Amino acid sequence: MLIPSYLKNTAKEIGVNDFLNLEISTASSEETFDIFYCGTLEVIEGDQLITATDFKVPIKVIAKNNLTKEEILLYDGAYYGYDSMFCDEYDKTVIENRELKRFPVNHVSKINLSVGIGIDYESEKEDYEVDDKGNVLLIDGRHIPWEQVKTDGFDYLEISVKDETEKSQLILMEELS
Repeated sequence: MLIPSYLKNTAKEIGVNDFLNLEISTASSEETFDIFYCGTLEVIEGDQLITATDFKVPIKVIAKNNLTKEEILLYDGAYYGYDSMFCDEYDKTVIENRELKRFPVNHVSKINLSVGIGIDYESEKEDYEVDDKGNVLLIDGRHIPWEQVKTDGFDYLEISVKDETEKSQLILMEELS
C-alpha cells in the first residue's frame, strides 16, 4: 500500500497488516501538536470521536505543531477517500468556510493513522472516466493521475493520538465507501 499523497512528506510507514499504519511524530520532546477539526464530537464506546456535522459539511482534521506552528493535514473529507472522490459533492463555499475547533486533548506527541484500501482499483479501472492524459475525472471536476486515485481513494481511516503520558486516544473512525 502506498501513503496517501497529502501525507507523503509528513507520515512514515510503521507497518502494514490489513491496513497501512502511519505515524506522524514530533522532531523533539519539546514539540507537541494541537488537533483542530471541523465536525461534531460524539462519545462512542468511551472515546470522543469526530463525526460529520451533517452530510453537507465534510470533516477536516489538522495537527498544528505548537513550536513551529506548522499545520499538517490529517484528513479532509472534501477531497480524500473514495466517497469524496467519486460519490459526494460539496458546495465550494461550505468547504472554504469550515470552522476548525480545537480537539480537547493536550500535548499530543504522536499521531497514528490506519488507512484501508479494500477497493481493487486495477480490476475496476475501466469503470472510471480517464482523460487523454491518463488522469481520472473526479466528481468535483478535478483530474488526478491513476496512481493518486489508488493512494487517495481509501475506504477506511482511523486516527488516534498519544499525549505526553503515552495514553492513546481514538479521535476519528470513518468508513469512506
